[in-house]
Amino acid sequence: MTELSQRVEMTKLAITCLFLSVFAVVVLPSLGASPFSYEHCQSCCQGPTCQLRRPSPCNIYCAAVCIPEFVCDTGYIRDTKNGRCVRPEDCP
Repeated sequence: MTELSQRVEMTKLAITCLFLSVFAVVVLPSLGASPFSYEHCQSCCQGPTCQLRRPSPCNIYCAAVCIPEFVCDTGYIRDTKNGRCVRPEDCP
């Protein structure tokens, strides 16, 4: 490839990336699609919560987009009343 054709290809790639970025940020949310929601997250296995310290064993696949909604960092559990991850001793 010549240097000119390489620049043309790189320009095309840059324009395509820019278009897709704008599409993802502007168009998808207006269509009701959100990158931070997933309609089947309710079926994910929940970790322990302040209200339910020992949940039943579960082996349901949880999509990666759902994990922040259901999994807390090590040493924390979810308080379902406010949705935050707290230390077990800080549960209400």
